[in-house]
Formats: sequence, C-alpha cells, structure tokens
Amino acid sequence: MSASIIFQDQRYTPAHFANLTFTEQAFQGLEAGQQFMHFWLSDKQLFYQKTSGSTGKPTIHEISRKMIVASAQRTTAALNINPGASALVCINMDYIGGKMMLARGLMNNWQLHLEAPNADLTTILSKQSFEFSAMVPLQLQKLIEQPKASKLL
Repeated sequence: MSASIIFQDQRYTPAHFANLTFTEQAFQGLEAGQQFMHFWLSDKQLFYQKTSGSTGKPTIHEISRKMIVASAQRTTAALNINPGASALVCINMDYIGGKMMLARGLMNNWQLHLEAPNADLTTILSKQSFEFSAMVPLQLQKLIEQPKASKLL
C-alpha cells in the first residue's frame, strides 16, 4: 500500500494532492503542506524552515533531507508505528511539526488525513480513530477538559 492523502472526504495520491490548485486556501498551512510534498516527492535534499518567532525574531533554518529522514525514522521506531497507519494531520503545516507529519507519512505509506488546525478535535476524533497524530498543547488540553472527548485519546 502506498501513502495517500485524505482531504475533504476525497482520497488522493501524494503527487496528485501536491499539485492541486484550490480556488481559495482551505486552511492556514495547506499550501505549505502541498509545497513540502511536492519538494519531497521531487527528491529535494535541502528544505528551509522559518521559525514562528514566538520566542524571538523569526529565523530561517536549513534542514537536510537526511535530518528529516533520521527524525522520522526515530519517531516511528520509538512509537512502533507501522507502515500503512492512519494518521491525523491537524497541526499547521507552515511549521516543522506539520511538515514532519507529512514526511513520516510519505516515508511509511501512511493514510494521512488532513484537517484544518482547530482547538476542538472532538468532531473528527468521534468520526474516526487514528493510530497516530501530533497535537499542539491547546488541542490536547481541550480534549482532556471534556470528559467524553478525553476517551477519544
């Protein structure tokens, strides 16, 4: 099984999704995710990532493909996530965390479900279960605070 992208209830190959044009940006970070996929699939060796600037002036860092691959391999090995896993991408793909979710999925032939970054994930998590997801603290906090939603974790 090869990787697939599930977006707005449609399944795409990564190459097809990376080249889609949307009449309007569906959500913040989607275009950055598509660009990352395009670069990844074209075997680009260097990536440039701008920091958020939350702790200082935003800076741009050069990240090699080798570094991304090593990080993705360590994560999937440490968490024992198998090829073909179903993963929820619900964090902003403008930032490295979102891009790393894509890299892990593309490398391991995951079924990547792309959702708009949102503080409340109860709707998506009540519809479907996932073997892996990365969340920002606010998303996790919102799930923990809701008795019914915390069971979805």
